[in-house]
Amino acid sequence: MRIRTYALVFATSVLTAACGQLVTSPALDPGVTVHADPTGDAGTFPTFDVVELRTTRGASELQVRVWTTPDPVLPAPGTFPSAAQFSGGIGFNTDLNNATGLALVPPCGGGQGLERFIDLTARNFNGSYNVLDAALALVGTAAVSQDGPRVTFTVSFATLGTLTGRTEANAVIGVGAFPFVGRDCVPDSGQMVPTRERTHRHPVIW
Repeated sequence: MRIRTYALVFATSVLTAACGQLVTSPALDPGVTVHADPTGDAGTFPTFDVVELRTTRGASELQVRVWTTPDPVLPAPGTFPSAAQFSGGIGFNTDLNNATGLALVPPCGGGQGLERFIDLTARNFNGSYNVLDAALALVGTAAVSQDGPRVTFTVSFATLGTLTGRTEANAVIGVGAFPFVGRDCVPDSGQMVPTRERTHRHPVIW
């Protein structure tokens, strides 16, 4: 009986150790979309080369996380980015129609059909960034937080003009105040990242 108990404990320990080695990272939340961007495509220094663009769709707000190398250098609240500080824009195609709305500046080119975008060419005194519509009117703000190489922007569905958070997103990251110098288009020109609903449905279903 004791031998059987020892064997069971040993087998359980081996299985636990093996599983610990096999499971290297937790599964993504079903509300998360990740786009890995090619490195080395952001032009010459000074620049911020995007490694990853990630969207997280919650119940009433959307988060967009931009991961760059080197680490993003944000301007101080109430200032414009310098020629070596993080800048650009994050766009949202909320009606899912590329024929309506705006396009981001080069190198992203046209065809995105953006109804809303986070303007990163100036930072508000409270640290937030303005969200503009296709007519360049102010419709709200986006909060920002930074964790090393990752900077996250949080914007409400109401500000985006959508009840569900269903949209397509992209970004152009560069340096400087308006007209800033665009360096890296994420995803590449003409492409967008769809946001996912936080359900366990098939991943191609928004």
